[in-house]
Amino acid sequence: MVEANPGNAGPAAWAVRANSVAAEVERLRAAGIVVSAPVRSGRERPDGTRLEWEAAQVGQEPNGTFFPFLIRDFTPREARAFPGGKPAGRNFSGIARVVIAVRDLKASSARYRQAYALAAPVEQEDVSFGARVAVFTGTPVVLAEPLNAGSWMAERVQRFGEGPCAFVLGKQSRWAAISWFDSAKLGWHLGVEK
Repeated sequence: MVEANPGNAGPAAWAVRANSVAAEVERLRAAGIVVSAPVRSGRERPDGTRLEWEAAQVGQEPNGTFFPFLIRDFTPREARAFPGGKPAGRNFSGIARVVIAVRDLKASSARYRQAYALAAPVEQEDVSFGARVAVFTGTPVVLAEPLNAGSWMAERVQRFGEGPCAFVLGKQSRWAAISWFDSAKLGWHLGVEK
C-alpha cells in the first residue's frame, strides 16, 4: 500500500497517444491486461478554447503510473501542448525515455512484454543512477529497480509506489550516454542524452 504523501514525487504519471483508443483497449484486453473503457472528456482553457480528448486507464495501478494511460486528442495537439503555437526552446527534441521505478525488474519486464509484445529488454546496472535498468529497445520505456534498500529510488517506491521516477530528454540513444541534472537542486530526476 502506498501512503498518502503531500511531498513532491516529481514525475507522477505518463500517457501515450493512440490513433484509436478503442482498438488499443481491445488489443490490451486480448493480451490479458486490465484496461478501462474509453472515456471522452475535455476542458476549456482560460482563453475560451475548448479541448477534447478520449482516454483509458491501463492496469490496476493508479492511472498512468506503472503503465501509461491511453489518450487521443480530438482538438489539434498544439492547442493543448503549445498554447503559444510552438515549443518554448530548441535545445531538446522532447522526452525520449520514461523511467519507471519498480519493485521487481523481472516481473515488471514480463508485464510490459505481455502488454506490448516486446522483445526481451537489455538489462544493465547503473550505479550512478542507483538502479538495475531494463531498456526496451525502440520504445521510450525503461524500468528501474533500486540497487539497495536505502537508495533514493527505494525510498520513492516506498513513499509513492511504482511509477515514473525520471524523464530523459533526447533521441533514445544508449542508456549509458545520459547525463543527469542535479536532482538535489531540481527536486526530481531529469536527464539528457549526450
